[in-house]
Amino acid sequence: MKEFSFRLKKLSDCLVFHAANGYDVPAWSKNESLMFDMKKLSWFGLAAKFGIEPPNELLLRLRGGSILRGVTNALEEQLNCHSTKKENECGPYFFGLSAHDITIAALIGTFPDRYKILGDTPKVEYAAHIAFEMWKVDNDFRLKIMYANSIEDEAKDVTQYAPGCAELINGLCDLKTFLNATEPLSPLNPLEECSRLKGNNLLLFR
Repeated sequence: MKEFSFRLKKLSDCLVFHAANGYDVPAWSKNESLMFDMKKLSWFGLAAKFGIEPPNELLLRLRGGSILRGVTNALEEQLNCHSTKKENECGPYFFGLSAHDITIAALIGTFPDRYKILGDTPKVEYAAHIAFEMWKVDNDFRLKIMYANSIEDEAKDVTQYAPGCAELINGLCDLKTFLNATEPLSPLNPLEECSRLKGNNLLLFR
């Protein structure tokens, strides 16, 4: 049984927030090499927590996949509505979720090409954000995904790295293809799948 401590990430975040808000930080925290190592180790713990590395398909589905399911459910609801009703009958044009950096990391962690979005040594920064845009083009429904790793970064188009979106149509992904590709990545019945974890030799997190 392995144990992973989540305290290193909490320490790293605390140092970043203090520095960003003008508070004093220890001299050692200004050592770029040390902070890079902390960033790397923080990701190792985070990746293990969400079943990304070492690979744990069930853990990934239950943690990151549950967040992904919330996104796909909202998109599917709008797709079904716009396919059968008038546009002014289809509810909100914007649906937002306020979440922690690790929530975004867990969500993107379900994508096979996650490192092309997050980089080789990921660190989801303060106020990172991801947007799933639904487009209607000639009566077909498409998807565009934009991601910014911090509030200071320009959002970049990461659509091509999403499941089912390797082949784009004028820069957009077919929405139904994306929904079909993400279906196996998230749990239909989280409580039932959680029950399968009992007694398994899984990683512990503190």
